[in-house]
Amino acid sequence: MEATRVSGFAAAQQHIGVQQRRRFLLRQRIDLAFGDEQELQACVVAAEQGMFVEELQLTRSMLADLLESSKQMSAEKHLSADMCAAEESVTCAFNRVQVPEVSVSKEEMQQMMDSRSKRKKSAQAKAASLQVGDQVLIRDVRTHQELNGLRGVLLAFEESWRWRVRLEGILVDKLLLEKNMMLVSQSADMQEGLDELLLARRFEVEVEHASVHEVPSNASPTRGHVAQGQIIHATEQTFDGWVRVRYEARDGWMKRRSTKGLLLALLGEEPHLPTLGICDEPGLQPFEVLETCVVRSLPSTLASAVGSWSAGEEVYAESQTFNGWLKLGDGGWVLARDRTGRKALHSSTLDNLAERYAQLFDMHAPDRNFLRVFCSL
Repeated sequence: MEATRVSGFAAAQQHIGVQQRRRFLLRQRIDLAFGDEQELQACVVAAEQGMFVEELQLTRSMLADLLESSKQMSAEKHLSADMCAAEESVTCAFNRVQVPEVSVSKEEMQQMMDSRSKRKKSAQAKAASLQVGDQVLIRDVRTHQELNGLRGVLLAFEESWRWRVRLEGILVDKLLLEKNMMLVSQSADMQEGLDELLLARRFEVEVEHASVHEVPSNASPTRGHVAQGQIIHATEQTFDGWVRVRYEARDGWMKRRSTKGLLLALLGEEPHLPTLGICDEPGLQPFEVLETCVVRSLPSTLASAVGSWSAGEEVYAESQTFNGWLKLGDGGWVLARDRTGRKALHSSTLDNLAERYAQLFDMHAPDRNFLRVFCSL
């Protein structure tokens, strides 16, 4: 009896292994079958025979997309023929030659030509706005081979057929016209558009000359200095206390405080930073996800969603804004609080630092100099 039980268990394990192997081979076959109607039909049959539910749904969806695409191509082909006939009609009419009437009017033909021209100009404008180092999210791309027109580093692949790529070259117009591409994060010289979405805060320079650096580091080159009493506007802050400013029409970074005291004093009401803690170490900071949150392409609830995080997961952020957004290290933005005001993300390290500063603030309340150093944390 025991031998029979062991034999049955081994047979079950072997069956599971065979099923996993079949599923793996079917997945590969589905990837290679993209665009081939007959092969996709065969994959549907194989998925039904193997009772692979996910693969069956995926293959049927791909087959439906292919059939829909074929219908659109057929319609465009007929439309192109009608346009050629319309052009011939106009030419013949000019030469006083009688030809049969066609179904497409001159106005409709002109509208179609204008639409094509607009799409081409839009694609060219999008290509011109991209720079080396930008991250783009490309949708509706099934295989890596479809990205041949793009020179870049693949950062991530999502099940919803999205590819996140960091550019190393120029994206060709053809790929822009054929693929649904969206900019995820921008390089330093393209922050003007983001500034319109970010809430700026005013700071007054407290020292004789405050340096403006190229990047948030004392070791980076300086772009200039701002004199004492001058007002600067900042839209973003790192977790080690640097704020992003505009200096001579370019982006720069300034330190809010140093070991000697306050460098920039906040004017107006308190900022809505996701966390008030300031650490000594630069770089990414971990945050625990408390509530399901949506990752967006830009710091706006109206921007496109590019992903989501569930409670219990950990994300890494590189900076924060004064209206409650966190800029993630791998691209994208997430709102630190939900619509009810509850925290959606939490950093134990930074929040503990904020509590320590608050305690020191209470202990040294009579000390005006101490308050001046910590009042804007």
